[in-house]
Amino acid sequence: MSFTPSLLHRALLFVGLSLSIAYSPMAWGKKCPNLAILLDRSGSMLWRLQDNAFPQGSEKSRWDIATAALNAVLTQYDGYLPIGFGAFPVQNECGTSGFIVPPAYSTRAMITPQLSTLKPPNTMFGTPTCEAVNSLRAEASFADASRAQYILLITDGEPFCTSMCGASDHVTGAVNAITAAYNQSPSVHTFVVGFGGSLSQVFKDNLNRMAAAGGEKNPDRSLGYDYYLADSEQALLAQIQKIIQTITGSGDAGNNTVLCDDTCYSNPCPKAGDICLQGACKPNPCTGVVCAPGEYCFTDGTTAQCKATCSEFCGPGERCIKGLCAPDPCEQSCPSTTTCNSATRQCEIDTSCRSVVCKRTQGCFAGKCRDDVCQFITCPANMQCVPFEGTCEVPDSSRPTGATVGGCSCDVATTRSHSAAFGPPIALALIWLAQRLRRRSRGPIRLQIHERS
Repeated sequence: MSFTPSLLHRALLFVGLSLSIAYSPMAWGKKCPNLAILLDRSGSMLWRLQDNAFPQGSEKSRWDIATAALNAVLTQYDGYLPIGFGAFPVQNECGTSGFIVPPAYSTRAMITPQLSTLKPPNTMFGTPTCEAVNSLRAEASFADASRAQYILLITDGEPFCTSMCGASDHVTGAVNAITAAYNQSPSVHTFVVGFGGSLSQVFKDNLNRMAAAGGEKNPDRSLGYDYYLADSEQALLAQIQKIIQTITGSGDAGNNTVLCDDTCYSNPCPKAGDICLQGACKPNPCTGVVCAPGEYCFTDGTTAQCKATCSEFCGPGERCIKGLCAPDPCEQSCPSTTTCNSATRQCEIDTSCRSVVCKRTQGCFAGKCRDDVCQFITCPANMQCVPFEGTCEVPDSSRPTGATVGGCSCDVATTRSHSAAFGPPIALALIWLAQRLRRRSRGPIRLQIHERS
């Protein structure tokens, strides 16, 4: 049979489709980090942003701007990762403490009142940066080796207090404390946000030294600073968002996309045999269900039914779905991030999934993440599960020459390896092309599914 331009064109389109699927966003499940917000509450935070003077009229103080930005961040990310809070100084000019609120999920309700009650008095002139970092890094929460650990230091002034933490000057003391946090095990990295529109070059140099010591230099080199510069309310909010996106696995600042994961999508369920459905462990409905020969237990995670396997073959325009021939213009189960176009009879990119990030055993369909039911299903021996659909069918390698179960299932993974349902794009294109050529050469085939008794 000749290799027509039409088939070549469709094969190339399929390669492009496969590439887009293979590299679609997916969360691979590292544990979410602990993030400790450490806020400077020295007396200079009562000054307005642009200079070292108190606000006039409707102007806001640095503290008002900082706490407004933090409240916005807490509203946006509450429940997405463990967030804690500390401030310095407390109680007196050089007083420090550890966590005021230890890192945990959904701490917004505990941190927000602190932002209101901790507004500094105008007599609080000390800035005990080294003592604050040393107090924080010694906390038990930062001893959890299963998580990455971070401090988000927001400060507008030069470190200064009675203690220099054993160093020759206050700045070196702060740098040494941040370095010690970075070198401890597990390592505590520090992001430094320089807050204020009137920072002198000396202050900027100090912030650069602290940022370098924390191991988290600002990757944006356009301004030439190692720290994160925030000289307005909008800039402070944007910098905090950028930092949170950096530590949770995404570089897109300003949205809620968090790729880290503490759920059963990344951590096995403690009870053997349980399944992970919508991020929660629950018993598998198929546990204990015995089906007749030629059947298998199908479950979507909530109910269980015995279904016939797809061991027979359907005709053109149809596909075997859970044991029955059904019309399907694309003659295949379209994979995650795609949809069937009945006019072109092809799986095409689903644009509603472009900004959707799913967990590693999920796929995006019509703009929403869906669990792969094949994770819950055990197909009979020598059969494979069609990802996200749950049909148990004869694998390609076991089919007679020239036969397909109602078209290409496009599952080149092993029966239980569904997180890699889309394999190398070029190989998939060749499989698809070969099947289309076989279908052209053999003409319509109609073999009936056996009736269930």
